[in-house]
Amino acid sequence: MKRTFHFFCVAVVLTLVISLVQVTSVPARGWATPTPIDPGPTPTQVDDPGPTPTPIDPGPTPTQFNDPGPTPTQVDDPGPTPTQVDDPGPTPTPIDPGPTPTQVGDPGPTPTPFIDPGLTPTPFLPPGSTPTPLTPPVSQPAVLSVVRANPSPTTARSVDFIVTFSEPVMGVDVQDFAVKTAGWIKGATVSNVNGLGNVYTVTVNTGKGTGTLRLDVPVNVTITSLSGAPLGVLPFQHGEVYLIWKGWR
Repeated sequence: MKRTFHFFCVAVVLTLVISLVQVTSVPARGWATPTPIDPGPTPTQVDDPGPTPTPIDPGPTPTQFNDPGPTPTQVDDPGPTPTQVDDPGPTPTPIDPGPTPTQVGDPGPTPTPFIDPGLTPTPFLPPGSTPTPLTPPVSQPAVLSVVRANPSPTTARSVDFIVTFSEPVMGVDVQDFAVKTAGWIKGATVSNVNGLGNVYTVTVNTGKGTGTLRLDVPVNVTITSLSGAPLGVLPFQHGEVYLIWKGWR
């Protein structure tokens, strides 16, 4: 009996071992053994740059920017020395003026006027009238200036004026002058006239009071030139002035 049990146990153990071996060696039902993936050829490593590239040919070396090329001619080189300005060259031939021209004042031979001896020129005049002879123009004398002969201002009782005419005159008298005053002067009058030719001295009494005093030549005068021409350009009222100072009396 024991021996049979022993064989039974050995048979069971063997059966279990065989089952375990089959389970280990045979894949389970429904799961096929996967085919291993073929990775293909080994890829080129990233750090493998492949064939070495051909270096770029830069061509011929360019001329450097700072190469100025051939040296230019210096500015201070004036070149050949120019001919001096003071070298006049050959002396020019003097210009021949030719024969001396006839002077302008030499009229040459006097031409004979063409006059018809058979005709006597007659002036155009109305019948019975007498021609009036032409009178040459007569120049009139004029007053050139009236200036002071004494200092100004003054307190003197009388002062002198020097009157100059454009030519010698005659008939000069105290009535040919007038005294023009301003301010508080009273009683100023022409007292004397003295002179000859074209220069005369006229004396004026300054009167009383303070102010200014001037000598004028009015329109109505008896002064004439030596040929009798009356004095022109009148009245004369722009002569010099005296300042008379005698207080406020």
